Amino acid sequence: MEKSKDSACGPIDRSLLFMQEDHISTSIWEGDDRLRFDVRQYTTCMDKWVLDDEQRHLLDSWGFGVFAHPQVVRQNDIALIRALVERWRPETNTFHFPFGEMTITLEDVYMLMGLPISGRALTFTDLATPQQYWLTQWEDLRLEKGPVRKKKSDKKKKKKKSKGKEKSEREKMWSEKASAVSLYSLRETYKKKPKSKRPEYLEQDTRVYTRAYVFWIIGAILFPTSSRSTVHPRYIQLLQKTDEIIDYAWGAGVLAYLYIL
Repeated sequence: MEKSKDSACGPIDRSLLFMQEDHISTSIWEGDDRLRFDVRQYTTCMDKWVLDDEQRHLLDSWGFGVFAHPQVVRQNDIALIRALVERWRPETNTFHFPFGEMTITLEDVYMLMGLPISGRALTFTDLATPQQYWLTQWEDLRLEKGPVRKKKSDKKKKKKKSKGKEKSEREKMWSEKASAVSLYSLRETYKKKPKSKRPEYLEQDTRVYTRAYVFWIIGAILFPTSSRSTVHPRYIQLLQKTDEIIDYAWGAGVLAYLYIL
């Protein structure tokens, strides 16, 4: 039986749930076409990250131990997420089920992600020039002193005359369109720690490549944007002193971010 457009759905008293007309349940009730559903997480390529035991140890000491095995993190139950989205009410920040209301708590975040839920708040200093901050504050000796790494695909391309100064690898990782760091470039640059016999690079590489992985997780999973392809350099402020990463309440920040999306 076809449902009438005049059929009422949702609560009888809408003094609290006043956004019913724009809620997805109204569209479902009226038989409208379902809108495209996208999960903001950028986890489809997590298996490209190759982490060694030293990096896993660092992740654990920083409070990011659950992300030490990328193949496990990438699992998403899209059907379940869609069903939960249809039950979410932004007016109360709760899921409305037939048996009552439920919401996401700090304990849930800790149990699911293992992130610290107590400690220092995630606060940032406003960046007047985000690109300049990325170019000057991201620490990596290989990017500072080493040559631009050439990809295999670059060798197949025909050489073209340079119309200006060639961009450094650090500059190539910057997305002008989004005014943020490209997650793809970040992953391709740091997805596997190189083997080096130079003592000045051994410890530095482990720290930098692990920190880059955490920076990627921040943009791809913890605080994703609608573009799902970039991460803002403001988060570098929280990663500069690696011995203090564990001191931040990352789990609390993730929960707060969920409510402002």
